[in-house]
Amino acid sequence: AERLRRDLLPRLAGSAPILLVAIAGPNNVGKSSLFNALVRRPLSPARAEGGLTKQCLAAAHPSLWSGELRELIERRYEVITLPAGSAAPVDQPGPPGRLYLVLAEEVPSGLLLMDTPDFDSVYLQNRVNSEALLVTVDLVVFVVSRQTYQNAALVGFLRSVVGHGRPYLLVYNESVRPETTRAHLNKLASDVGHAPVARFMAVHQPDVEAGRALLATEP
Repeated sequence: AERLRRDLLPRLAGSAPILLVAIAGPNNVGKSSLFNALVRRPLSPARAEGGLTKQCLAAAHPSLWSGELRELIERRYEVITLPAGSAAPVDQPGPPGRLYLVLAEEVPSGLLLMDTPDFDSVYLQNRVNSEALLVTVDLVVFVVSRQTYQNAALVGFLRSVVGHGRPYLLVYNESVRPETTRAHLNKLASDVGHAPVARFMAVHQPDVEAGRALLATEP
């Protein structure tokens, strides 16, 4: 109730409401690839390397970075804005609550999109950073794969993050068959306790792994 009164309602009642969305999930499942696809730029390092994303990277439309909205974000996070064309040092350790921000015209004006560290990282600080960020957002986009969708730690983490009916999306990466993907996501939603607001899948895409293309998803 306090969070709704203090944070969510003032943001949505303003002349320029903004939605805070975080991409989350286990190690090496495609979170950064999804982030890059949504912002249409290769901003986040996406390589087959465990624990790579150690700090949060966010993207927003330049119009966000003014007035009350800027004040709200800076109250909540330690924001470091990145000059155009510069690489975000998110593969380096940092404190919880730090957020590297890229301002990009491609991002819808009402959205702040975050790429978070792995919740199950071998690095404790990665897990702490991820948890610190996820409690502040409105919508969680949770990425899984056929290897991870029924992992007990993943189910427990997702249940804790989206408990009490909190909205979330599911993205199933490296899908082989739509019917199998649908069954796996039904099982995950059942284990979590309530359904996501939408579900998406992505087939295995070698060009994404090689850095030659952005991840493509479909409902």
